[in-house]
Amino acid sequence: MSTSHELIRTAVARSAILIDRKDWDALDTLFTSDATFDYPAPLGSHSTVASLRQTLQATLQDISTQHALTTQTIELNGAAASVTTFVTTTIVTNVGTSTNIGSYDDELVMDSVQGQERWRIAKRVTHNFPQ
Repeated sequence: MSTSHELIRTAVARSAILIDRKDWDALDTLFTSDATFDYPAPLGSHSTVASLRQTLQATLQDISTQHALTTQTIELNGAAASVTTFVTTTIVTNVGTSTNIGSYDDELVMDSVQGQERWRIAKRVTHNFPQ
């Protein structure tokens, strides 16, 4: 049986992997139905998973990404958790490669599926670090 911390780390990691693999439909299993998002431009703010999905599909259509998650803190509060994760994103386009560094500030909530503990992201605020 996995601990809450392991399940939370997995949820945050899945968000990066799903975006890198462009597995847009799977985002519904990772985020709550009322999740909110605040990303720097060009992604912007979103109040639904559907809106985020549409923007990701359009923005990343001809772009490949690879997210590397590093330092992370998890603060549990019952069935809720606040998580900060440092992230380095490599972005590959037809004109070259660039790297963004920043962090995710996530709020997760616990629910259960068939009696198994599951953590889903309810809020994400993304910050880019100055370069």
